Amino acid sequence: MKGIKMKRIVCICMVLLLAVAKGHGAIKPTDVSKVKFEITRFSKRTGLLHWRITNNSEDGVYIYNFFLLGGAYNIERSPGRLIFDTSPIIRMASCPPDRVAPLVLTFVRSGGVIEGDFVDPEVKKVIKIEIIVEK
Repeated sequence: MKGIKMKRIVCICMVLLLAVAKGHGAIKPTDVSKVKFEITRFSKRTGLLHWRITNNSEDGVYIYNFFLLGGAYNIERSPGRLIFDTSPIIRMASCPPDRVAPLVLTFVRSGGVIEGDFVDPEVKKVIKIEIIVEK
């Protein structure tokens, strides 16, 4: 009698485990094409870009935000062009003291909006703004 109950418990656990495993694989990825980044204000005098991120997807998203308030992680310079990198392209330790930027994420709910001011003295050198967002 005790063995039959134990077999039932094991069978029920296996069925539940398989159901959870099968359901977990059916999750579709978030459509990040519906997440919009825009510059709403620009102040050359103060070196400030006011930005807004709007999440129009059906899911919440996490935004890597360590450099969204400035200064830039990296500034690429070429004739007539400044590119402000707000997140590391590759995670590579730098020295001193041989650290990488921490992984700091902000959650933006479905239909949510976050805003902030990116401040960097190099913004004062910007003549024209062009936004390129890499996902």
